[in-house]
Amino acid sequence: TTVSSLSVTEGLAHAEITKQYGVHFECLAGPCTPTPDHSMCHLNNNWGPIFIVLGIGVSPNTGFNFTIAQELAWMQNNQVCLNIR
Repeated sequence: TTVSSLSVTEGLAHAEITKQYGVHFECLAGPCTPTPDHSMCHLNNNWGPIFIVLGIGVSPNTGFNFTIAQELAWMQNNQVCLNIR
């Protein structure tokens, strides 16, 4: 079973606020946009997503840009995730 970041804890709160208030977020850094290579230093290859609000009361967008496959690949390859297991 796959657990999406948007279905638990802070991610769930983020998704609920997005939907309830029509917030449009954009991912600036962290694990909200896939990285080209999990082994290199990259703005999105770290822990703790950072978002900017582009609009409120508009078409909702969580700013979380992973497909399920990309999210699984990130969790399997990110060094922080590897150390938690």
